[in-house]
Amino acid sequence: QQQQQQQQGALGGMMVRGTLQPPTSSTTAQGESWTQMLLHTEVVWVNQEQESGLPYDIVLRNPETHAVLAYVEVKSSAWHSKDAFEVSPAEMRWAQHHGPAYTVFRVSGASTSNPSLVRLTDPIALWQAKAISLCLIA
Repeated sequence: QQQQQQQQGALGGMMVRGTLQPPTSSTTAQGESWTQMLLHTEVVWVNQEQESGLPYDIVLRNPETHAVLAYVEVKSSAWHSKDAFEVSPAEMRWAQHHGPAYTVFRVSGASTSNPSLVRLTDPIALWQAKAISLCLIA
């Protein structure tokens, strides 16, 4: 099961990394500010070779100064039927500390021919605004 989870994570990571490549036009469905940032961004997939243990999977940084512009966590599931996903305490702390510079990409149906992708920028603010829910399972 752990190997299957790693494969889903890799599929999701590849999908998100492709999405984060600088767009060829100045407008996309992701929003103008996100698009403008990507035009001048280097995408670094820190988990490409193996799980790093960091509370993010991808770093977006300025290619000249290497200053970090955003942190991206990828959450993938094989099928569309799984709505909830796990978030570690370290990921929650990182999201709280970095606010709008932290984005979670949710990839559903990573093993299907039509995966879906949702971008959740600043998940703590989204939760506080009741735009997303927090689920606790004992």
